Amino acid sequence: MKGLPDPQHTIKRICATNKYAKSSYEIGKKFEAGISLVGTEVGPVASGQCQLRDAYCRVRDGELWIHNLFIGPHKTTGKYFQHVEKRPRRLLVHKKEVLELMYASARDGQTIVPLKIYLTATHRIKVEVAIGRGIKKYDKREAAKEREIKRGFEKIMKSF
Repeated sequence: MKGLPDPQHTIKRICATNKYAKSSYEIGKKFEAGISLVGTEVGPVASGQCQLRDAYCRVRDGELWIHNLFIGPHKTTGKYFQHVEKRPRRLLVHKKEVLELMYASARDGQTIVPLKIYLTATHRIKVEVAIGRGIKKYDKREAAKEREIKRGFEKIMKSF
């Protein structure tokens, strides 16, 4: 129906966010990608037992892969049937998007960064990835100084 949001792209629950990426990278264009998971990985991801802090993405053989994504063990499954917690997982994106990400990551100082994992209204697990440019240490210091000055200015204005 017209006017209603598409349930396939509506975020139901955010499972994990990468706060480190937002402070260490200047975020550019964002992409939505599906993720290829094994059966025992779905439950822990849906319940939020995953971490994106050290995760990064690479284009290999025309496919987008996410590395170092930690997904905790499934609670009710025995040790023999468990998945590997930090294995490379394939991200499902269109070929045109893969080419765009590949060319962007080939440029100087740009990388593909996973930002968040979320569950859609149709119970699909998606990963939001973006093209990021690394922020230098002195840029971080300047931003911190600006925030501090702004805070001080707002405090002074509040007292009047």
